[in-house]
Amino acid sequence: MKVIIINGPMCVGKTAVGKYIADHHPGTALIDGDWCMDIHPFVGNPETRAMAADNILHLISNYLKCSVCNTATLSYVSDRKSTKCN
Repeated sequence: MKVIIINGPMCVGKTAVGKYIADHHPGTALIDGDWCMDIHPFVGNPETRAMAADNILHLISNYLKCSVCNTATLSYVSDRKSTKCN
């Protein structure tokens, strides 16, 4: 199984690229990192980042065990604080 990680700043199209890959390659699972840390209101601290990483690793681990999946794509926003979306 392949795991493709798409990382970068907000609003550059990481999820769109992940969806494109999944739509054009059967057996591909799409993991959107935003879903793994969807807390309202948003809290970005060491505890929630660790929780999101654990959620992502859990999902990838389960996809690795799935006979139907051959690829997993993960889109995850960069931790760089200097990036902004206009």
